[in-house]
Amino acid sequence: MPYTIYCENMATAAAWAQRVRITDFLDPNLDIRTFRLGTIGWNQYSVTVPENRSFYTTRVPMPEQGSNIVADVSAGVDLTTGEVFWTIQAIDLNTGQPPLSIDQGVLPPNTTNHIGEGFVTYTVRPRPNLPTGTLVTNKAVIVFDANEAIETPTVTNTLDSVAPSSAVLALPASQPVPSFAVAWSGKDDTNGAGVKDFDVYVSDNGGPFLIWLGTTTNLTAIYEGEPGHTYRFYSRARDHALNIEDAPATPDTQTVISNNRSPAVGPVPDQFGAVGSRVAFTNVVLDAEQAVGDIAVSMPGAPIGASLRLINGTNVVFNWKPSPNYAGTTNLFQIVVTDSGPPSISVTQTFVLVVPDYVAPGVGSAVLGRGQTGCVPVQLYASTRLTNVQMLIEIPTSGLADFQAVPAVPSLCDARLERLSPTRLRLTLSACPGQSLPAGLTQVADLCFRVEPAQASGIVPLRVTEGSASRLDGGPALSASPGPDGKIVVIGREPMLEATVAPDGTRGLTLYGHPNTAYVIEYTTDLASGVWQRLPGRILLTSVSAPVPDLPQNQPRVFYRAAEYDGEPPALEGSLGPDGSPRLTLFGKPGTVYLLQYTTGIGPSVQWETLQQITLTNTYQYLKVASPPSGAFFFRLIEARRTGPTLRALVNPDNSRTLIVNAESGKSYTLESNLDVGSPAGWQPVFRFTPTNAATPIAVTNVPGRVFYRLKQD
Repeated sequence: MPYTIYCENMATAAAWAQRVRITDFLDPNLDIRTFRLGTIGWNQYSVTVPENRSFYTTRVPMPEQGSNIVADVSAGVDLTTGEVFWTIQAIDLNTGQPPLSIDQGVLPPNTTNHIGEGFVTYTVRPRPNLPTGTLVTNKAVIVFDANEAIETPTVTNTLDSVAPSSAVLALPASQPVPSFAVAWSGKDDTNGAGVKDFDVYVSDNGGPFLIWLGTTTNLTAIYEGEPGHTYRFYSRARDHALNIEDAPATPDTQTVISNNRSPAVGPVPDQFGAVGSRVAFTNVVLDAEQAVGDIAVSMPGAPIGASLRLINGTNVVFNWKPSPNYAGTTNLFQIVVTDSGPPSISVTQTFVLVVPDYVAPGVGSAVLGRGQTGCVPVQLYASTRLTNVQMLIEIPTSGLADFQAVPAVPSLCDARLERLSPTRLRLTLSACPGQSLPAGLTQVADLCFRVEPAQASGIVPLRVTEGSASRLDGGPALSASPGPDGKIVVIGREPMLEATVAPDGTRGLTLYGHPNTAYVIEYTTDLASGVWQRLPGRILLTSVSAPVPDLPQNQPRVFYRAAEYDGEPPALEGSLGPDGSPRLTLFGKPGTVYLLQYTTGIGPSVQWETLQQITLTNTYQYLKVASPPSGAFFFRLIEARRTGPTLRALVNPDNSRTLIVNAESGKSYTLESNLDVGSPAGWQPVFRFTPTNAATPIAVTNVPGRVFYRLKQD
């Protein structure tokens, strides 16, 4: 810590000061062993004490007062008391005593040019390990000759014991250009003196660290490097107490100046692409051979369906087929070509692709039976509002008749249909005055017709081939693109199959037929063989169509056909109904009477009991059955035979008796009883009844002994 003590012989003084004595008791927080003298000055004289001196004496001539007048100077330190001192004494060499004249001495009155001023300097260090914030006070005492002592003002200093810290901020792993910005920052400890400046060091290609910027107060600078060179940096901070940070063991950051340069790609002219038409072009990366890393391409924010591919590292292939959603739009594309480096460098080319307005009329589908009347929807997709639309529809030459068009939206006032030829219709749709057909996808009309009674089963295609439209805003007329094709599925006597293939290659079949009818699906891989195999199970149509489940996918080529289930042999299938209860499905011949029988166990002497008699009206029928109380029920279906009625006796758990009557429903019978089966005259009628099911339970009165029963048809 440097100190300076000033003294002055006032301008009003009556005489020169012939002896100046300065003393200073050092603060206990100062290490007196580090006290070192500096400069001693008075009047026009100055003495610089040699370095690293704590004691010093010298004699200085003052010839302007005479050759016999000198100043004896002494300075030192008392290690026991902590006092440091300076004495400047004027001496007359002729007498060895102070001069006799009051106009001779060390400091004259300070009347002009600071001739009456003096000073001393010294340095001293604080004691080691004192914390930052420790206070150090200092005050000196000055005595001129034998006058009263003069005290200087007290000076207080706060210690900063800790060096600041700093770092060069992290740089990218590589730099694209030789000139790049380097930044650093630092901070002092709490209550410290604060960062004063920095020394920033750099190493080039593993060489020694040299000062790049010394004692700089800036926090950033531009470094000028060379391509291919690696540079490492660190910083050292200095605070206002002159504490300086130690050099780090490793550099703060490093970077390399890459030889890479931005890729170049040719400009792309603006494009025009209609809905459904593919826009494709190829651009070229001009300097791909100069790339340091891999070349990649991207197209951020591109519309759905647009793609960009890089082929052979040089050819950039653009491909887009605009969907109807982009009709009437202007689209900005960005082609970004990137060299992965290091460092990663990109270049962007932009272009505009305009998709004009789009109009696409189409027709839907319907499923009808022979002789039925129905309609298919006429759909219109338009990207702008229209006043008129005209379309041509291809139709079959026969099988359909009585075509007419019916408006389906309030803004459509006229739907006019003209038959131009046996296979072509022209449909003209006109909006009401001052209104327009809605934009977007809308069903605007119905195309209605009648299926001829003699029409066989088949799929009749309907297709819009061309059209035109008028804008609401009066702009140029639009050519209408054909929309989705429609179809009319005619269900005659025969069932019909429609084959489809999903985008993933999965095959599908849809069965068309009559509701409440069971069908089987047969297939062959060789039509010429005439050998057909049947897919497992039967398909129950509850409506006019159903998908064929579990279709084999492994044959390279396969042919299918559908047939109404012939009921031979009759079959039962068990399942759960919609409410979760057990259900049986009976398959057989329409008009045939079947007996549903059950048993509780399967074995060599199984006894089958008739549960229900069913007369089929279709090829199948659902039967709801009760869940067994325990164990299992087994069911079978047999065709009913013309046999006599039968009785079966049951004894219930409460010892009551029940008779199960198996007889043809709808006919009248008399139940008779007899206590002695050997007495023909003993048969007495019990009651007469007409069963409604094949198995009818009858409760009978308990009587003592044995009772025999028989059933007679009336």
